[in-house]
Amino acid sequence: GAGGAARGVALRAAREGASSITILGRTPERAFVIASMASVVSQKEVRAGAMSPEATREAARGADIVVNATPLGMRGVGEDFPSLDFLSALPDGALVCDLVYNPPETSLTRRARELGLEAQNGLDMLIYQAILADELFWDRRLDRAGLYKVVKERLRK
Repeated sequence: GAGGAARGVALRAAREGASSITILGRTPERAFVIASMASVVSQKEVRAGAMSPEATREAARGADIVVNATPLGMRGVGEDFPSLDFLSALPDGALVCDLVYNPPETSLTRRARELGLEAQNGLDMLIYQAILADELFWDRRLDRAGLYKVVKERLRK
């Protein structure tokens, strides 16, 4: 994806020293803007392009982490990935992170697990975003671990 969540993930990956970053979006122009920003941060070339099945498969080759930052597969969106074949191009031990959290398991995370890959949804990211927003609102540091635990427990019920 090439929206705000994708920008946040790409810039963090760039700051943390990711060896390579590829951003594919349904709107390629937005992917190129994010790639340009991440390139400045990382001082490395960041690739970008259209999110086609071919480009997605090529980007998956050798990737350690794939992050879905599109709404594809989200409840109520009505769209999903046209193909999940790119998952078979991932190496053993790769992580598939779908920022979608509703439904808790998407076709992307389900297929990744079927292939023996580690997969997670975006619920933890959502929870931590809320905690950090509260810190900004209240202008004080909160017990992040404690609040996270409380929220997860409430959601389980």
